[in-house]
Amino acid sequence: MPGMSGYALVELFLRHYPGSPVLYMPGYANSNLNSGGEVAAGFDYIQKPFTSDALLNKVRRTLDSARKESKANVAAA
Repeated sequence: MPGMSGYALVELFLRHYPGSPVLYMPGYANSNLNSGGEVAAGFDYIQKPFTSDALLNKVRRTLDSARKESKANVAAA
């Protein structure tokens, strides 16, 4: 993405849609998401290369996790 990092895109997106689930995926098979190779706390990550089944499973887990967090926040309110 010329001119914007994945982190910057997520930050902008979450300003408009707070609490949305995020699944990070590096642009290249051997890259890390930041210089320390870490993902922001609370976000999921999938490393390339991956199979379509692995991607589907990771997306499902990410969405399920977001749903559980949302329900927990409603119950706590």
